[in-house]
Amino acid sequence: MCKHRPKLIALRGLMFAGYLVVLAGCGAADNTSAPDQSTATVSALAAAPSNLVATAGNATVTLTWTASSGATGYLVNRATTSGGPYTQLAAPTSIAYTDSSVTNGTAYYYVVSALDAAGESANSAQASATPEAPGVPPAPGVPPAPANLTATAGDTQVSLTWSATSSATSYHVKRATTSGGPYTQIAAPTSTSYNDTSLTNGTTYFYVVSALDSAGESANSTQVSALPVAPVPTPTPSPTPSPISNSCGMQLGDTPVTFCFTFDAPAPVAGTRTGALDPNVWGVSRTLGEGVSLGGQQYGMWNSTIIDNCDGSTPTVLPPNDVIICNGQLREAANDNNSQVFDAGDVTSLAMYPKQPFDFAGRTGTVSYDVSNDVHSIHSVWTEFWMSDLPVPDPFNHDNSWEAMPANGLAVRFGAGANPGDGGSCQNSNNLSQSRWTIDSAAVVRGYVLNDTQGYGPNPPTLQQLDCVIASSGPGNMNHVELRISTNEIDVYATDAGVAATPTTLREIAKITNANLSFTRGLIWLEDVHYNADKGIVPGFTSQREHTFSWDNVAFDGPFTLRDFAYDAPDNTAPAANGAVSLGQESTPNQTSTWPIANVPANTSIAAAALVVFDFNTGGNANPTVLNVIVNGNAISVPWPYPENNQYDWRTYAVTIPLADLVPGTNTVQLGSDVAIVFANVDIVLHDVTGAVAVLPGANNAYP
Repeated sequence: MCKHRPKLIALRGLMFAGYLVVLAGCGAADNTSAPDQSTATVSALAAAPSNLVATAGNATVTLTWTASSGATGYLVNRATTSGGPYTQLAAPTSIAYTDSSVTNGTAYYYVVSALDAAGESANSAQASATPEAPGVPPAPGVPPAPANLTATAGDTQVSLTWSATSSATSYHVKRATTSGGPYTQIAAPTSTSYNDTSLTNGTTYFYVVSALDSAGESANSTQVSALPVAPVPTPTPSPTPSPISNSCGMQLGDTPVTFCFTFDAPAPVAGTRTGALDPNVWGVSRTLGEGVSLGGQQYGMWNSTIIDNCDGSTPTVLPPNDVIICNGQLREAANDNNSQVFDAGDVTSLAMYPKQPFDFAGRTGTVSYDVSNDVHSIHSVWTEFWMSDLPVPDPFNHDNSWEAMPANGLAVRFGAGANPGDGGSCQNSNNLSQSRWTIDSAAVVRGYVLNDTQGYGPNPPTLQQLDCVIASSGPGNMNHVELRISTNEIDVYATDAGVAATPTTLREIAKITNANLSFTRGLIWLEDVHYNADKGIVPGFTSQREHTFSWDNVAFDGPFTLRDFAYDAPDNTAPAANGAVSLGQESTPNQTSTWPIANVPANTSIAAAALVVFDFNTGGNANPTVLNVIVNGNAISVPWPYPENNQYDWRTYAVTIPLADLVPGTNTVQLGSDVAIVFANVDIVLHDVTGAVAVLPGANNAYP
């Protein structure tokens, strides 16, 4: 039976500074799209609408503006005097409105505010228009207001230009530091441009211009604004590397590459979760936030999805066919909306990892890869980079409502999208006409404790956003990403999409300090994340609810310190709602679910250790006091390992077992606890196998 529970969700992104408290249904992740009597919010106000444009017609004024993220509606306000007072005119839910209650020849001034669950935003910048009947000239003598005013920010200055007004002999340039004024005249040029200097960087300035002739002064133009900022120099990556053999495209590595995978050809193996990936090298796991409902027979549900094939076809697929290789690239897809009802999506995570650990002890190591990161916003789809000290499936968190924490780990989220014309989290106005992205947030896990730049944990790292790069247009059009990782600092570099990676085309986009990582060797994870992508639709784009990412040229530098080999238990794949499947199995209280795991080699003694790894979720029941793991009849019980007791979370965990418990071929793993619980993404892992070689082009990746 579904039980409601409170959840505290920190909203990521530049515009969000508050928290959302939701009384939501069963599962780990929230879905804020269907308000009812069980939902109460205490959230940050939506940002004021931007890019308000007023277009005059015959007895009409048409208004358009850019959507405010999270807004559920808007208030249109009008005045006949610049700066107000304004009177509320309409409350549309769309981003356009036509005012038909106007009189030709009268100037009207408009502002728009956004509404969300927290209330009303500040007003937008003012826009004005004077409706006229066709062919009716302005009042005799007085010139019309200047049109097409633009403001371009620079370093301590703003450059203004506008279209010439007929009969005007000069212009008045007026400035304010508050939208809508009051304005102060700062210049009276006779040309159609003006450069306002000696400004303060970081302060937003608002401008209007009026035209003058012998008959008098026109009305003010439409207001524009600009934010002068100091230039952000493009950093020169240091050190500039010498060419490295088999570099896999890496530019910033200090030592030879010890892992390189270029997805040249598919290598599927039946009974694994890896799709077209070689299971000797890669592991794949999938989790969906609301995918567990014990009463609803949902045991780790995963939705069918459209995938964009390289030949242009878009078939609907289920795991493991949602991971393919074509044209020398990896492509994978996910769908966050089971019902296909608009705005009814969920949180999903599809996670992939190479089974060779990355070691950065005593040094700064480098990880690099290519990805088509076409993120729109924090409420759409994006990619994440994770590290975990052990190969636990799908290490991931969604705010603090889903904490599948490794014992020790690192997360970097590439989710801060900036749409065309929107500054977003970008630190400059470079490429403002294009979609861009940077790092949204980062987290460090120490002893299962989440420390997140979104405001969780006793000692979160510090994130400094430095720059944005041009976003991908979709699969095949990729950014190159490199992360320089040491115990206390992570520097993140990227190229614009479609640009070949060189030390000069890579730009440092973020710096993460105070990391204080509690491990120096671990597994890297490349993750495809959704958060109810219908909410992230931006003008000119469609919903990313069913979405494909492409990846290529995954690499990290040395030293090489042995490899893991993991063996998948097949997913359950029992049918679920609307064409989905349940990947997991339920274990009733004090009983177990059974997971056959094939292809375990005979010479397991060359491994340093054996692990059973899995995800689990109680579906809202009380958390267990013990986890029971039985391998070929040999039982191990593990007490609740986490320092907190959050419910409704997916969890990820590794249990060490004796190597002697394993048998060649198929092994039987049974999992249970003292409460009803769902298990998924189950593996046996042989850890640090002696004799295995580094994964490089041409290497033999098989078990030694």
